[in-house]
Amino acid sequence: MGFFNSLQFSSMNTMAYADVEGRDTSMASTLASSLQQLAQSFGLATGSLVAGWFLAGLPQTDHGAVTHALHYAFLTLACITFVSSLSFWGLRRSDGESVSRGARVAESQAA
Repeated sequence: MGFFNSLQFSSMNTMAYADVEGRDTSMASTLASSLQQLAQSFGLATGSLVAGWFLAGLPQTDHGAVTHALHYAFLTLACITFVSSLSFWGLRRSDGESVSRGARVAESQAA
């Protein structure tokens, strides 16, 4: 899980700065950091609300029912995560080329 979290944060942070001019990187860094914190806060709040919804009215002493409810909560959160990841399908093939060491940019300029 740690590997995939690191991969996700690295990829998203790279894309956040892909088309930013050098003089604007400070502002982009502040904005990206703020949005990342906000997204994590919304994720935590959503997870809490979903878990609370499935756990509502269950006696906490019934460990089987609590475990079953938490399984449904995790599956629901997995579905929400999958649906939110579909937004990356909107990326174009050329997005991020400016941070890929110019390999494709140089090729397209040479042609």
